[in-house]
Amino acid sequence: FYKLFTLAGRYWQKVADKRKEEPFRITLANKNAPNEEVWRQIEDICRTTKAAAAPVIPDSEGTDTNPFSLEALAVFMFRVLQRVNHDGHLDEALWNAGYVLLKFYNLYEGKSRSEFESDLYERFGFLVKTPLLKPDRSPLPGDVKSILDEGLSLFIDGRFPLRLLRKK
Repeated sequence: FYKLFTLAGRYWQKVADKRKEEPFRITLANKNAPNEEVWRQIEDICRTTKAAAAPVIPDSEGTDTNPFSLEALAVFMFRVLQRVNHDGHLDEALWNAGYVLLKFYNLYEGKSRSEFESDLYERFGFLVKTPLLKPDRSPLPGDVKSILDEGLSLFIDGRFPLRLLRKK
């Protein structure tokens, strides 16, 4: 039995409630789990409802200080800016979509890819990687890398110019 659902509001609490109502439910939770607090919520759901979770993450080389590469960030930005009518409103219409993506990207700043994967595996016992980039791809264009580096630098320094993001 398989259900795919998207719930607005307190997403993970609603997932926990549904698990308690239907303990034999298989749920594909199509939702980002971007931080430690959410990971703990998922661990709690698994413990209290005897569920198993298998995090699905994009396969990315990462860097020494971030589990995701700049190439992955570029793909994430491209995909977000191509979508319309996203349930969470993170789409081409959001005036600060780039800023929001930089916030997500920086949630794991300081954690290498191997630390990130080890942490997920230790928490859940499973880890599924899905391909994101072609292995034989061309390098990220210099201009794109420059813009991403500058945006990350401004974001990290707290100088990201939000006023420049507003649509006219």
